[in-house]
Amino acid sequence: MGLSSSPKLGMWAATLVNVNVIIGAGIFLNASPLCKMAGGWGFLAYPIGLLILMPVILTISEMTIMRPSVGGLYANARDFLHPAAGFLGGWSYFLGKAISSALLSHTFVMFFHRRFAFLQIFPVTLLDTIFIFGLAGMNIAGVRLGGKVQWVFALIRLLPIGFVIFCGIAALFMGVESTVAWGDMTGLMDTLPLAIFALGSFEVTATIAHMIEDPAHTARKIIVTSVMIVVTAYLFFQLSISYILGNSLASSVEPVLRVSNFLFPGVPRLGLFMNNVVFFSMISGAFGLLANNCWNLFALANDQWLPYKSALTKINVMDSPWVSLLVEAGFASAALAFTRRQIPLQSMAVLAAVVAYLLVSLAALRASKTSKHPLYVGIISLAAVGSCVYIGWKCLERIMSVGLSVSFLFLFSIGIIAAIANKFVKGRRGPFFNAMH
Repeated sequence: MGLSSSPKLGMWAATLVNVNVIIGAGIFLNASPLCKMAGGWGFLAYPIGLLILMPVILTISEMTIMRPSVGGLYANARDFLHPAAGFLGGWSYFLGKAISSALLSHTFVMFFHRRFAFLQIFPVTLLDTIFIFGLAGMNIAGVRLGGKVQWVFALIRLLPIGFVIFCGIAALFMGVESTVAWGDMTGLMDTLPLAIFALGSFEVTATIAHMIEDPAHTARKIIVTSVMIVVTAYLFFQLSISYILGNSLASSVEPVLRVSNFLFPGVPRLGLFMNNVVFFSMISGAFGLLANNCWNLFALANDQWLPYKSALTKINVMDSPWVSLLVEAGFASAALAFTRRQIPLQSMAVLAAVVAYLLVSLAALRASKTSKHPLYVGIISLAAVGSCVYIGWKCLERIMSVGLSVSFLFLFSIGIIAAIANKFVKGRRGPFFNAMH
């Protein structure tokens, strides 16, 4: 696609790209649940999440430095562990992103469902499915949010974040007395899946390393700097919105709107504008996830892991792998058929992504011997494995507590079963079995 001849990204340009990818709708989704679970201490979920995730971040940055031209979690797990491990990581990552797009789509659908009575006669699951396949159809038709349009959406998405932080500072100077509860911190660790969900996609640097100037010296700085910027913004956003709304934040469906109406009651249009930006960021997030994640399924099919390779790798005149897109939309819709609850969906999305992180951490542990700093890479890789196990356990704990472990296992196993079935497709042995021997 001509990427090798494209101008290289400098450190700060690449950092901005990373920040743009990481900052998403998760910050708005998390505001109320964090308050409900941890009260005023909810803002600490992000630095704690970063602390636990940091070994994984450093490990992926080291793999990016070692293999800037390869990139991707799938390739590293495949090359350093086993082809089957690469498939498992790639499939798990695909599933996690599909579930994430499902949650964002559902949140946007509910935004309209609350406002238009005629929509309330239809099952929400049906509306979700129509919307998700509608986004997939737009992708197939060639609608793109790349280039300047992507940056416009990114800047607009920052508006409500900056607005809430500004309101928090203003409320402090105005002497607003907060009613937020500063109780015990026992529920803080339960917020980990939410924090990790909001910090997802930091690994994008691994996939664009070949586009960065001197990745061997800048990749680590880019990943760490971008994540630190995002966590700082998230922390002050949650602290500000908790300070202004107090305990009522826990039950707020549209908290940004309430913040604006509380401080600027005479300017209702301001709140409506900010609130609309929040929910339209859900569209750009879901649209972007669907557009990018389908290529993960494309790659797995192209490497002959899945049956019906010729269908899954079909690209239309709009340069879109349309069958993979429709399959992805199907998985997103299936996830919502099992549950529409936010925290379980976030936990499933994070658990799936963490499987991919775990495999690349194990790959880095094995690759550490060939690194310029084998002891350092070995230590952080081992720590990353521990982080992944802990995060995965917290997610699994949440999934099991709401009775969705079988549902998640069902979705996860579809890819495994498909890979096994690939042995029998068209009477040939698939790579899953070839790799086993």
